[in-house]
Amino acid sequence: MTRGAGTTSARTGGVEECRCLLDARRQAEAEGRLDFAARLLVRSRGDGGVSIERRVETGEPYRIRRIQFQGHHAFGDLTLRRALVLDEGDPFDATRLSRSIVRLNRLGLLEEIGERSVRVVRDDEADVVDITFHVKDGPRGRWSFSGPVGTMSVGGPLSGSLMTRLPVLSTFNAAVSLMAFANPFAKWMPFSSNRDWYAVGRLERPYLIGQGWKSGFTIMPQAGWQGMAALYGMNQAQGRVMNWLRGDAPEPEPLAVAVERVIDEDTPRVALTLLCEPQVSKWKRVRNTAVFAAEIALALGLAGW
Repeated sequence: MTRGAGTTSARTGGVEECRCLLDARRQAEAEGRLDFAARLLVRSRGDGGVSIERRVETGEPYRIRRIQFQGHHAFGDLTLRRALVLDEGDPFDATRLSRSIVRLNRLGLLEEIGERSVRVVRDDEADVVDITFHVKDGPRGRWSFSGPVGTMSVGGPLSGSLMTRLPVLSTFNAAVSLMAFANPFAKWMPFSSNRDWYAVGRLERPYLIGQGWKSGFTIMPQAGWQGMAALYGMNQAQGRVMNWLRGDAPEPEPLAVAVERVIDEDTPRVALTLLCEPQVSKWKRVRNTAVFAAEIALALGLAGW
């Protein structure tokens, strides 16, 4: 346990006390209690040791009265609401709110938002809160150009694509791709082109969090129904596996705990601060490595396809 400027860090000491207090805070958040304060009372015992008493103070639970979005024009509220893990009438849970922000950013429909993009207004008389997400539509279209490493006959095709979001079906994309494949017989056929060009058009709805099986499909007649079914299965597997690997749990904030030494009931207490830092999951590094490996494998697979 290190000390400095009246602050005690609980990286190595006070771990059990911190774990209990962090669990108490998480339970209070799940119940919708916005106000949470914790302190430790330290008393000397007759045998020379000390006793530690934990005290937790919480406020009344709050429920969500209204959730609304402002600033979006291309998408309906329902598309964004389905990505949330909060709903009107639920207890207000700050952790679930942070998870909802992560999920909104993963939709790929909006410009990235953060905690400052969300306004929470309390109504202390009714014990309710109103949540407003200030969002902005993401870009409607994008383009890409890729080529092989080395010659086309060895590294694969030369390709370019243009994609745009449809104005009416806002969660659908229309795309046109142009691919050039090397012609291995061109050098023996004087009048043959060195490469063959193929144009591919498609209509797709990418995998969207909260939409489940209603998203992730591609309509591409050139691929046939077998190819479209394979693309649908691949998109569903990619979306679900990658979201599971990344997770949506935010990093919990440290908890400042007042530590008060009780000399006697009539003597003022000397207060320090114990900074309880949440324990980092031992699986976080493994999860990050798995996400990186999966992204590389998918990139190689798509390039080969």
